[in-house]
Amino acid sequence: MMKQSAHELMKQGRKDYADVERLCADPKAFLAFLDTLGVERAGLINYVAPKIIGFTPEVNDWSAKYCSTAPDRLIAFGGVLPGTVPDAGAEVDRLAKLGIRAIKMHPSHQVLSPNDYMDGNRGLAAIYERAQTNGMPIMIHTGTSIFRNRCFVTTCASTIQISWSFSRTVADHSG
Repeated sequence: MMKQSAHELMKQGRKDYADVERLCADPKAFLAFLDTLGVERAGLINYVAPKIIGFTPEVNDWSAKYCSTAPDRLIAFGGVLPGTVPDAGAEVDRLAKLGIRAIKMHPSHQVLSPNDYMDGNRGLAAIYERAQTNGMPIMIHTGTSIFRNRCFVTTCASTIQISWSFSRTVADHSG
């Protein structure tokens, strides 16, 4: 599911990467790990980013299946990227039915601006429209990336909040 180059960069300098892989493969082991830390719930953040990371829409199915082990404790985030599915709005509906509870946008990995709908990106507008209809919050990554491919300005996130009046919008890594 991940490009080899992205995988190598993420592994770089980590002595615990075998543990990361084990926890990614076994949701019950991950839940046990959370218990040792005293963590009640965790959001599993996934998104579609084929050009930079290699994540295709199948990452959503993985996230939903993983989190279905304990939906009271594991919160599935998924993503939709216009152009990777025939109908971005229908894909959001499908994700909601799968158990995905929020949509993650990662502009620097998805190679888009989250307010491209203002320039006619109807696929992006459909994502926001269907997320709003399904009561799914939108999380927008507003920070940097180890992949250093594109900048993102936090004010783009505010245009989404204004345009669609989401009751729940999260700008993560904005500090």
